[in-house]
Amino acid sequence: MKLQKNKKLQAVVIQKNTTVKQRKLEDLYNIKISTSEKLLTNACIELVTVNGRPFSIMDDSGFGKIIEPIIKGLGMKTGLSSELIKSVMSNEAQLIRKNISDCVKDKLISLNVDAVTRLDRSFLGINIQFVENSKIHLKTIGLVELKESHTGN
Repeated sequence: MKLQKNKKLQAVVIQKNTTVKQRKLEDLYNIKISTSEKLLTNACIELVTVNGRPFSIMDDSGFGKIIEPIIKGLGMKTGLSSELIKSVMSNEAQLIRKNISDCVKDKLISLNVDAVTRLDRSFLGINIQFVENSKIHLKTIGLVELKESHTGN
């Protein structure tokens, strides 16, 4: 029994002699996140295209206060302004148009017009269909939001 008590005492002594690394105050306020410049840019594009926010949100002071530390942490050369987001979207749209144009070159296409409602918003879509490698492909070439009901009621 005496031997066991000594072991416990030794364990306590070992714990007392070990050093505990003290955290720095700045570590309590720094948050590590996993993101990339592309992911951040795509999230801003989603704010405008999916969530219906105006481009001007990118230029708001509050948005800047949220986004600036992330931009600094990523080491981005420029911030995310409304003009930059418009430019990125325009370039992406041009690539999509070229892709569709290349896909349908020298092919027969079918033009379809369709109205759809999603999340209480109505849209008129213009789609093309074409066959490639024995598969039917559908591409949207135009989309307009309708302000009035399209159900015919």
